[in-house]
Amino acid sequence: MEATEKTPEQELRLQLRGELIEPGDDGYEDARKIWNGMIDKRPAMIVRCTGVADVIRAVKFAKA
Repeated sequence: MEATEKTPEQELRLQLRGELIEPGDDGYEDARKIWNGMIDKRPAMIVRCTGVADVIRAVKFAKA
C-alpha cells in the first residue's frame, strides 16, 4: 500500500461527522459497555453517529 493510500477505516473516519472508536482508542472500554452487564462484546469498531448521514455511511461500511 502506498503512503498516500488510506485504509477503509481511515476513509470512514474522515467521512463521519461523529466519532469512530476502535480497540485501543481512548474511550473504547466505556463506549462498548451496554446496560446489561452480562453481555461482554468487543466490536472491531464503534461508530457514534451524529446524524442520518453517519448512520448510512456506517451501515454501508458494515455491509461492504
